[in-house]
Amino acid sequence: MKQYVVYLHQDAGTDIGLSFPDFPGCIATCENLLDVGRVGKEVLEFHIDGMRRSGLEIPEPSGLEMEDVARESVLAVAFVKI
Repeated sequence: MKQYVVYLHQDAGTDIGLSFPDFPGCIATCENLLDVGRVGKEVLEFHIDGMRRSGLEIPEPSGLEMEDVARESVLAVAFVKI
């Protein structure tokens, strides 16, 4: 099982945005923090399945880089196990 970083983003009055730095373009939203783990796992599994079907290489999980977190205006960081 691998553990991937998920960045959480949120502006006032909006849903929580999820982005996966190891998978550019893979994004999702959820209404509350309780849903982050479930939604993150579902979206990432779907994205990885599509990559496999297309014959693309699945990246290894990268480490958590605090410089990237600051640059991306990240509210919080979570991890998804796949």
